[in-house]
Amino acid sequence: MKDTVLLVFTPSSANSNALITGVSAYARHRKWRVHMIDKADRRTLTDAIEFFRPVGCLIGGHIDRTCDLVELPPKFARTIPVVYLDRDPFPAKRQIFCVAHDSVETGRLAAKELLDLGLSSYGYVAWNTPTYWNGMRLEGFSQELQTFGIHPLVFAPSGGSTTTRIRKLGKWLAKLPRPIGIFAANDRTAADVLLVADQVGLKVPTDLVVIGVDNNLAICTSSEPTITSIAPDFERGGYLAAHLLDERIANPSMEPTTRWFRPMSIIRRDSSARTAAGNPSISKALQLINEKACSGLKAKDVIAILPGSRRYAERDFLKATGKSILQAIIDVRLEKVKELLQNPRCRISAIASQCGWASTNYLRRTFQERMHMSMSDWRKQNVRG
Repeated sequence: MKDTVLLVFTPSSANSNALITGVSAYARHRKWRVHMIDKADRRTLTDAIEFFRPVGCLIGGHIDRTCDLVELPPKFARTIPVVYLDRDPFPAKRQIFCVAHDSVETGRLAAKELLDLGLSSYGYVAWNTPTYWNGMRLEGFSQELQTFGIHPLVFAPSGGSTTTRIRKLGKWLAKLPRPIGIFAANDRTAADVLLVADQVGLKVPTDLVVIGVDNNLAICTSSEPTITSIAPDFERGGYLAAHLLDERIANPSMEPTTRWFRPMSIIRRDSSARTAAGNPSISKALQLINEKACSGLKAKDVIAILPGSRRYAERDFLKATGKSILQAIIDVRLEKVKELLQNPRCRISAIASQCGWASTNYLRRTFQERMHMSMSDWRKQNVRG
């Protein structure tokens, strides 16, 4: 009979779905049966535990709005190991078994992306309620900027209605030296920034560049302009949480620990496309490349949506971006390759087809030329824990 693991989770977002996918991948490897419940009151947990007799529990997601940490009923707390997914790793100043997103590294990544654009000022717009990840993202963002002698400005709303907060944000943005680089705490916050920017006459991305977090497609692709976002590796987080639970089951005396999963990649969209500012055709071409480069996109497909002849299309693209259309396609593919290489479960021989290359040998040669090392060596240096 298969061992059962309870997954106490409310699948309320794309992030939740990715975490669950990661848990399921590890469960298949261990031949666990996973039963998910989405109600975390004590009676429901008690009934589920008594019925399924699980070997362990994984608890995550936004289950209880009044409490950041859902506890097992006392009668089971000492006998059933628990691991928390993407929650505050230090609730009430005590350590728990937890897997969480490395928000400090996310903040650093956002700073590096904005620094490459040569902006005049940099700011962080916090989430409207205090959270552990909010502070960590600001910490990483500030640390990276300060290595270049830059101190970011911070907008941290302190209560009040949504309308009041939006008005204050508009006044704050209007005072910053342009062009402005904004790192928003998440995609919802980034969408608010874009809304306010339009109201105060800031043009995106000419006057203002915005980066969010989560790569929530419902928000990022429906906003105007579309939002550049950092995608955390939530699937990897779910896998690591299930792996940590397995370790706890095997070693009941194990000390509490937190393991972190890193940001996966930056999905670049119109809100940071400064190289294409003022040229809608180039902006559209860049978006096509970002979305389709790993699906077999060719330079001729991009040229087909640009005005003029092939020669003029290539010239205009090079002038706006500093690279050829083919180089831009390869750059996006290589970012995806590096993302996959960080996952030790992904076979190198399978990566080429997932990233748009015709053959593994062609990919290996291109990677060696660009990165000055083999794919195997790069993986050894960058594999996620």
